[in-house]
Amino acid sequence: MQNIMNQYICFIALWCLIMNTYIVFSSSNVKALEEREKKVMEKIIYFITAALLLGDLDTYMFAGMNAKWVYLNLEIVNYAMYLLKYLYLTVFTIFLMNESDRFVKIKKILLAVSILCGIVSMICISLPGVRKEFFYISSDNYFYYGRLYGIIKVLLALDILVLLAALLLERKQYSKKIFRLYLIYACILTATAFLDYVIDTWYLQNLAIFFSSMIISVNHMIQVSDQWLDAKRELLISEYRASHDIMTGLWNKTSGVDQVRNCLENMSESDMAVLGFMDIDNFKSVNDTYGHETGDFWIREVATALQEMCGPSDIACRYGGDEYILFLQNIGDREELTARIEGFRKKIHDKAEEKGQDVHCSIGLYRVKGAGRKLAECIIISDALLYQAKKNGKDTYVIE
Repeated sequence: MQNIMNQYICFIALWCLIMNTYIVFSSSNVKALEEREKKVMEKIIYFITAALLLGDLDTYMFAGMNAKWVYLNLEIVNYAMYLLKYLYLTVFTIFLMNESDRFVKIKKILLAVSILCGIVSMICISLPGVRKEFFYISSDNYFYYGRLYGIIKVLLALDILVLLAALLLERKQYSKKIFRLYLIYACILTATAFLDYVIDTWYLQNLAIFFSSMIISVNHMIQVSDQWLDAKRELLISEYRASHDIMTGLWNKTSGVDQVRNCLENMSESDMAVLGFMDIDNFKSVNDTYGHETGDFWIREVATALQEMCGPSDIACRYGGDEYILFLQNIGDREELTARIEGFRKKIHDKAEEKGQDVHCSIGLYRVKGAGRKLAECIIISDALLYQAKKNGKDTYVIE
């Protein structure tokens, strides 16, 4: 059962290694990734985890084979794996510490402790006559822990605590999801360091490598996802600014006119719509009397009232200055149109009365019936109706 579990973990870890290789290198082509140094550091961390996994596989495959080259192989692999473990932790600690220029002195101390743990550990397992107290390889080429092996685990745990301290120092530099991933990673390493000593099973390390490697991959995917969302957000903002009037939030002239044109082209013989052309009466006088800030206020206020009058399928755009175009679809009859326009006018009148200012609008409304109507023709007619409303004394509307 133990061998089946080991092989299962081995295959899962290998699959993870292949998938991570694809993720790491495919994400390196994304423009918006972090600075080059950070990407290099992440790849170093990844390759060390890969080397640790391969070292474990080597130990598992050749342990118990009675040959001199197997003994030498196990010796080299075990030394390499101890070195790689501490190199992994040190590089990961440096990776965390490079997030900002804060706590520089504390970071240097933590890094020194991390490196010292690795040096002491390597010395312990290298001294002749002492190494067997930590671990030894039997005559039949099996790896065994010595009675002082716990010291190595304590040093490893201390190194992990250094990593955890570096992570906590820089917690404000990470998003919550990234911080949680790194925290889980540190907890997995810590648990593995102690459980491996107590339970004495090699596949626990493979599990730690599996999960920590997955964390690195998830981190990459989160970075790429966040950068893609940021790029998409920037694109949406750019598209909005290109198609909308920034002051009012209405469609700008180009986008609004294009949409009205498309609606006219798609109308059938039974359809009916209304194209309106309107402006603020005596707007220059409003600016001169009350100031340009008040003029801007009324441009926005009229736009807001138009948006509230329009339905989901209607179009309102700022044509320029104090001029607006509105396109109302699915208008049933003249009474419905009149009710909506009167509602709009009431909002403007109420706001003008509230501010004690003489501000109102004139509107020309052309009812478009059937298919085949040209935009330029409709605008000319609605503009003429607006002019007629001005002649009728302003603060009114004309419908045709």
